[in-house]
Amino acid sequence: MNKNTSYSEKDLVPIMEEVIKSGGSCKLRVTGYSMTPTLRHLKDSVVLVSPQKRKPKKDEIVFIRRDSGKHVLHRIRKIIDENSFIMNGDAQQWTEVVRFDQVIGVVESFYRDNKLISCDNKKYKIYMKLWVICKPIRPLIFRARNLVKKIIKR
Repeated sequence: MNKNTSYSEKDLVPIMEEVIKSGGSCKLRVTGYSMTPTLRHLKDSVVLVSPQKRKPKKDEIVFIRRDSGKHVLHRIRKIIDENSFIMNGDAQQWTEVVRFDQVIGVVESFYRDNKLISCDNKKYKIYMKLWVICKPIRPLIFRARNLVKKIIKR
C-alpha cells in the first residue's frame, strides 16, 4: 500500500528542531527559487544539522525562522557581531539582518540528482566562492541564461 501524506510547515518544523537539537540531522526538500542555481526548487534536498555541530559562518547556508514565523533557507553573507549576521538567497540582490538565535539548522550537505554533496567538498567550495564573487553581475548571468533557454526552445 502506497500512502502519500502531506504535512504542513507548522507541523514539521517543531519536529525537525527537536531532531536537530538532539544531535540528529534532517533532510529538507528545497522549495522556492531564492537559492537558484545552488539549490533547485523541488529537485534538491538539504541535510540540516545543529548550529552547535556546524557553526554558522560566512558563506554557510542556514535554515532560519524569521520574526514573522516564516522559514527560509539562505546563505550567510557577512557576520556583523556575535549576535547577528547578514544573509540572502543566491538568486537575490537584497539582504536581511538575522540573529544567530533564529538559526534552526545549518546545511551540512545536499542531494543533487540523488547524489550527496558535502558542503566541505572542494568543488562545491570553489563553485560557492565564485558565485559569491559574482554577486554584482548575477542579474546579467540570469538574463543570459534565460536568453539561452529561449534560443534552445526555438
